[in-house]
Amino acid sequence: MRLSRWGGQHSWREPLLWGLHLSYAFIPVGLVMWALALLSGSRADAALHALTIGGMGTMMLSMMARVSLGHTARPIRSLPGIGVALALMVAAALLRSPVLVLFPQITHWTYNLGIIFWCLAYGVFLFHYTGPLLSPRADGKDG
Repeated sequence: MRLSRWGGQHSWREPLLWGLHLSYAFIPVGLVMWALALLSGSRADAALHALTIGGMGTMMLSMMARVSLGHTARPIRSLPGIGVALALMVAAALLRSPVLVLFPQITHWTYNLGIIFWCLAYGVFLFHYTGPLLSPRADGKDG
């Protein structure tokens, strides 16, 4: 209910916002997948991946990108590449959760691509945000 009132459809131009919305949306997806797995007597590992990769991993990447800018006194606008990084995290979450459940015959591919996408996403973050995080604050203050 709360997610539907946030107006996520208006955030598609700003990766720092749509990344937060998508990560939050993975929480009910993961919980529903978990309940369905328990009711059917199957494994809940795909649900756990929806919660951890989709919910936590994407949320952490979004928040690290946003907070890194705010705490270094830079404008809170996405640096180049963060949209790609967030899209890679969402793709990793989709591969390791619903796609894995729907197509178990490609487990090897979903695991490997999920790992590669996760690593690339955080690599993109490091590439673009290491400079601002290691340089002095833009406003010259301590911190």
